[in-house]
Amino acid sequence: MQRLKIKHACLAILAIVLYTSCTTEPNSFDFSIKIINGSNQSFVMELYSIGDLYQSNTVKPEGSYTCTYYAEFFYGFSGCNQSNTRSIDSIIIRFENDKGYTCIDRNSGEVNQNCIPKKSFFIENEQTFSKIGATDYEFLITQEDFENAFELPE
Repeated sequence: MQRLKIKHACLAILAIVLYTSCTTEPNSFDFSIKIINGSNQSFVMELYSIGDLYQSNTVKPEGSYTCTYYAEFFYGFSGCNQSNTRSIDSIIIRFENDKGYTCIDRNSGEVNQNCIPKKSFFIENEQTFSKIGATDYEFLITQEDFENAFELPE
């Protein structure tokens, strides 16, 4: 009888440990961001992670570039680093006339002085991203963005 009580107690403890140690997987989704060139000038979009160039893409007029990533939340362009080792923390949009924008993730502590006004590449923002599906977003570079671009250092 004593052994039976000990056996039941052990099984109860084991059941509690197994039940409380189980975790649920977070819901992750395939996010897609399409950057569309609505200007009449080509531009190069450079994605940086902690000062290192991660990727450089040329986007011609009426062309686009798409970034996709798998994540629990929408991170804007921060999630575009497919290796997931380091987030994208700054983006340079450079037009052919050496004007453009330098946009830095606000969480990095640096100040965005030369980013597209009222837009952020790094957060979901109605002024920045157009949501075209449950996890699909578009970002439009306009002719006005080209005309108002800042002088960029070489």
